[in-house]
Amino acid sequence: MEKHLVAKINDARAARGLRRLRIGAGIQRAAHDWAGHLIRADAFYHGRLAAGTSENIAWGTCRSMSCGQMVRMWLNSPPHRAHLLDRSVHYVGAGASAGRWRGYSCVRMAVARFR
Repeated sequence: MEKHLVAKINDARAARGLRRLRIGAGIQRAAHDWAGHLIRADAFYHGRLAAGTSENIAWGTCRSMSCGQMVRMWLNSPPHRAHLLDRSVHYVGAGASAGRWRGYSCVRMAVARFR
């Protein structure tokens, strides 16, 4: 799911004439770890980020939420759209996790970090 999320992010950027982002090893690990933490902690909040890094998070049930839908949700939210389409960004990290969360039997949690 993480590779698919990066592909959808890059498709959205390319469709708007922006360069594709490369996966940054450090922010990739951090995004992956944060998505897992949110599921395990039954939580939904932004992590502490290094200066110059932005973050989008999303969740949806396993039946109803795809990577494409998450990216479309971000594009429809002005602050999330700004992160996703930021021209100064070069790297992306995408984290995904699935599991029981807040009473749902199966939720997909996604985290995208940009630098």
